[in-house]
Amino acid sequence: MNQNKKPFYKFKGYLAENGIKQREIAMRIGMNEVSFSQKINRSGSVFTIDEVKLICDELNISADDFFLTSPFQKREIGAV
Repeated sequence: MNQNKKPFYKFKGYLAENGIKQREIAMRIGMNEVSFSQKINRSGSVFTIDEVKLICDELNISADDFFLTSPFQKREIGAV
C-alpha cells in the first residue's frame, strides 16, 4: 500500500479510545457517514483542509498529530 494512501490509523485509534463513533463526527461536521468512512480509510476522496479544521475544532485536537505526514508537518524555525 502506498504510504500516502494508508488510512488515518492514529485518528481512528483516537476515536476508538475515546468512544467516539465516526458517524457522530460526520454528523457534527455536516458530512454523510459513507463519505467520512471513505475519507478516513482513504478509499475514496480525501479530507479537505476545511474538513480537517472542522474535525480538529470539534474534537479539540491538532491536525499535526492526526492528519499530516512528515513531509507536510511544520518545520523547525531555522531549518532548511
